[in-house]
Amino acid sequence: MALRLPLGIMTKPDLHRLIREVEALDNYIHQNSIRGKKSAALPRLTASLESLLRDNKTDVMDDKARAELRRVLAELLATAPVVHMSFAIEPSSFMTQKIVSWFRSEVHPALMLHTGVQPTIAAGCVLRTSNKFFDFSLRQHLKATQGLLMESIRSHTEDAAAPVTAPVPVETVAS
Repeated sequence: MALRLPLGIMTKPDLHRLIREVEALDNYIHQNSIRGKKSAALPRLTASLESLLRDNKTDVMDDKARAELRRVLAELLATAPVVHMSFAIEPSSFMTQKIVSWFRSEVHPALMLHTGVQPTIAAGCVLRTSNKFFDFSLRQHLKATQGLLMESIRSHTEDAAAPVTAPVPVETVAS
């Protein structure tokens, strides 16, 4: 079963909560079937679970579908790739969802994103996976181009230090 995760499920703790909710729902339905209440009203579901069920067209009343859903979620919990991104300030939830959407469409459909705040970044971000590190911060960019920046500063200070020649009077040029 290929599972489409909603954008609200971004981290492994989110996935843990979803698994617990599916297990609680499974227990509730099982207890009602023991009591003989086949058509008992379902408990209120979270938006994440409702979105997951809707996006994957899963019938919550089907025992096999719930068991398969629990199995796939547990597998994702164990195998989903995780990306850690640090920013200078806390990103908005809208921006975080955009980032997760891009990663899931371009990298892996079940990628988990953990965000953090690292004020020393100044601007940009730092991205870390299980085996790679990428520094896209302004600090790193300035450090990488420090030689070019220093050369530019030297050339401008040398131009400013050069002696200024007096302008030639216009009358002398005309004669």
